[in-house]
Amino acid sequence: MNPEAAKSLDLLRQKLRKASIATLGGFRPPADPCVSYFGAGVGCRERTSWHLVEDDAPGWEDGWNVLDLDAVNQDEAATDAFFDNFSRYANTKVGGYPKEIQHGVGLHNFVFQVGSEEKSRWMWGDNGIGYFFKDAEGAWSWSCQFY
Repeated sequence: MNPEAAKSLDLLRQKLRKASIATLGGFRPPADPCVSYFGAGVGCRERTSWHLVEDDAPGWEDGWNVLDLDAVNQDEAATDAFFDNFSRYANTKVGGYPKEIQHGVGLHNFVFQVGSEEKSRWMWGDNGIGYFFKDAEGAWSWSCQFY
C-alpha cells in the first residue's frame, strides 16, 4: 500500500463515530400471555438490547464527504482495506454513520437508522434501511434505500 493511501486510512480511523446498536432477541418468558405454548411470539414485542460501538465508519460514497479518498481509490490494497478493515453497522442504530446500500445517504443532520429486522417483522422494501435526519430548526426528514 502506498504511503499516501495508508495516511488516508489512518485519518479515517480518527473520524470513526460512536453509535448505539440495537439487537432484537429472546422471547418473553412462557408465563407471558402473549407467547404460545410452542414458545413463539404471537404479535408481542421482543426484548431489545442496546450496545455501544466506537468504530462506526462511513461507506464509500459518504466517505468522500469525510475526507479525500483519492489516494485510497488509486491503490487496490488500500481500497480492500477500506472495505474489509472498517466496521459499518446495518441494523437499527442511533448515531454513527448511515449504512449505505446503493449510494450515499448523506451525513448532514443524520440522527438514526432503522434496519429491516426479521424478528420485529419490519421491512423497508427488499431488506432495506430507513434513515432519519433532524435539522437545526427541529424538522425531521427521512429517506430509505433497499436492494
